[in-house]
Amino acid sequence: MRLLVTSLLLALMYASPACAQLQLQGAAPPGAATGGAGGPGGVDAAKKPLPAPVRQPGDDLIAGRDLLHHGSRGTMRFEIRGGALRISRLLFQGDLTERPGEPCRVEIEQGVDLQQVGRPAGVTRYKAALEVCPFTLEVLDGAVLVAGELCEVKAAACTVDPAGLWGPAGNSIRGEQLVAIERARRAAEERARTYFRALLNTSKDKNETKRIAAEQAGFSSRREEVCSSYQRETVHGFCGARLTEARAFALRAEIDKAAPQPAARAKPARKPQPRAPEPAPASNLY
Repeated sequence: MRLLVTSLLLALMYASPACAQLQLQGAAPPGAATGGAGGPGGVDAAKKPLPAPVRQPGDDLIAGRDLLHHGSRGTMRFEIRGGALRISRLLFQGDLTERPGEPCRVEIEQGVDLQQVGRPAGVTRYKAALEVCPFTLEVLDGAVLVAGELCEVKAAACTVDPAGLWGPAGNSIRGEQLVAIERARRAAEERARTYFRALLNTSKDKNETKRIAAEQAGFSSRREEVCSSYQRETVHGFCGARLTEARAFALRAEIDKAAPQPAARAKPARKPQPRAPEPAPASNLY
């Protein structure tokens, strides 16, 4: 019996180091990196600081310009009057209601006043309370993204659709503009990816996570749907770049909204004022 125990001890003493190590369930293998879930070196991508917010497009980027629907039809001209943005000229081009396919036009000669309704999607949004065809628009860089329904203007027997991107004429974008647009789109795509990952990490609710993922997955198809009608889009990519920028702004707005608000600092308690010393009683000399 003593001989057997001695033999086992000698076997353990001369065993190779690899055989002598114990591998616990869930432990990292020998020599493996012990970094965090985010990648090598323990850097967690979710904890990386977000890039500084990009300046939101201002009204000055569209004032004084003629913007065309899909870069080819109609006219939407903006002006700043009394510090407020308004549409000074609006021309819709559509189809005759009774004869679809035949062109018609509706011009709003008096212009349109706009009501600012905040920045729910990260960029300035305006409401155009136009009686014949109400719509909303968001200010982008040299363009506006319009949301609205088909409108039947009975006085002109014309049906118009204001929705889509209104921007410069598609056949006017060339030269150095093409390089600038491609650079802007790449930067916007990188920001959008970073913001999307950060937004997913802020959500603790499964349904909310599904919503965020579904919106991101559907963005590409929506962008294609909007931009496929823009004149010469396959050449310059202007519409795609602007919608990608708008998506990045919208994601950043959601992140900022979900971020915990700093607690209000409590006002320091006022120190009690020192009381003036009472006069000493007069001495009784008698």
